[in-house]
Amino acid sequence: HALLELRAYMADHGPPTVQSLQVWRQSLHTAYSLRSINLQITAANQYFRWCGRPDLVMHHERPAETPPPELSRSEYLRLLRAARAQGQRQLYLLVKLFAVTGLPLQCLGQVTAAVVRAGGGALTCRSQTFAFCLPDGLQRELLAYIEEQRTGDGPVFVSRSGRLVNRSHLCRSIQELCRVAHVPEEKGNPRCLRAL
Repeated sequence: HALLELRAYMADHGPPTVQSLQVWRQSLHTAYSLRSINLQITAANQYFRWCGRPDLVMHHERPAETPPPELSRSEYLRLLRAARAQGQRQLYLLVKLFAVTGLPLQCLGQVTAAVVRAGGGALTCRSQTFAFCLPDGLQRELLAYIEEQRTGDGPVFVSRSGRLVNRSHLCRSIQELCRVAHVPEEKGNPRCLRAL
């Protein structure tokens, strides 16, 4: 179906060229959603590869990036109170850690007992260095948590089985906490906490 539509378009506009395909692509925006446009492009790309014309292969459309919703200080405090009221100490500390230090989620496994004792350190995130610095109050809370959990020198935030906290499970837990704290769920993620 997509190729028949492309053929009909090219019948009115001449043989396919890089420029005419760009115009065709723009014309799809009036009739199709982003997903449907990408399906049309995929079909066309497969055809052009089959024909031996890789020069006509197009990139897919990307959705416009929307900035993450902003978490207010009062919402953040409600999250902390809700975690504390539910006895979820690990989640309480994680929410606080992301908001206070700006720690990227990818670096969570590098937050070890030794790093906490040192008050911070240089962590690696996507081939770049992240300067991790713990304020005194949070460091004391984390040290007490490490002592209580008998963590040793490994990562601080692990599951009961000793594995690093699962990222998707953590995000779901923060969203569940948002429901309890009456905070919009779309604000329940480490990225919004980091932007606070």
